Amino acid sequence: MKYLILTISLFFLSFQAQTKKHIIKSEKSFLKGETLTYRLHYGLITAGEATLQIQPELKRVNSIPCYDFNIKGKTTGAFSAIMKIEDEWQSYVDTNSLHPLQSSREIVENSYYLKEKVDFTDDQATVTWEKRD
Repeated sequence: MKYLILTISLFFLSFQAQTKKHIIKSEKSFLKGETLTYRLHYGLITAGEATLQIQPELKRVNSIPCYDFNIKGKTTGAFSAIMKIEDEWQSYVDTNSLHPLQSSREIVENSYYLKEKVDFTDDQATVTWEKRD
């Protein structure tokens, strides 16, 4: 019985890995100009909102055409009075390989602040930080 469960688990894991690999390489999984908005709830109360937007125009990073992904997350309503969160992430992704070339985030959570930029090259990443206390 243990071997049957292990075999089935390995089968589904390998199938899932192949499926994810296929989806990542396909441009049909997202469209330029697409926007997704998620509302976060704590019970019946809306606690926050997150928006993912793929910019309609391509950007260039090191002369390489890139998709521009933006995510903004924030608390809303009564939760804003308890905890203020205004986070932003941005990523430039190569249109051919779908590998990231540059990523940044700006985190504002109450009095905590962090600004980070990451540049990806062949085998390494360069990180720039700015942090306020």
